[in-house]
Amino acid sequence: MKVLTKSAFLACAHRNASRVQNAPSQNWVTIDGQPILAQPDPLTWTIDGCPMEPLTGQLPCKAALTYVTGYSSFVTIDGHPICMDTLTGLTNGLPSVNYLVVTPGQDWVNAAE
Repeated sequence: MKVLTKSAFLACAHRNASRVQNAPSQNWVTIDGQPILAQPDPLTWTIDGCPMEPLTGQLPCKAALTYVTGYSSFVTIDGHPICMDTLTGLTNGLPSVNYLVVTPGQDWVNAAE
């Protein structure tokens, strides 16, 4: 599984037009100059461009709320598990959908989940 960097493209499940705005919690461990994402990333990050219209009972995704899977149980940075390309979790959209990894931001470093 690929390790995620700041250059990763994460999006809500309506992903054709949305993008999670990456704000890494650490910047001292990098791949090709890009900080590796580690827990608590991407919790509370904003989501821009969700195409859901604020119709009755529907709200666009604006933030990543929780994670479901995708942190390494093997590799950590300062005790925080790194994020893998299997990362997924829930957004704050209504109805809530998952955010997921579209691209990891790098193609050569793998790690165990």
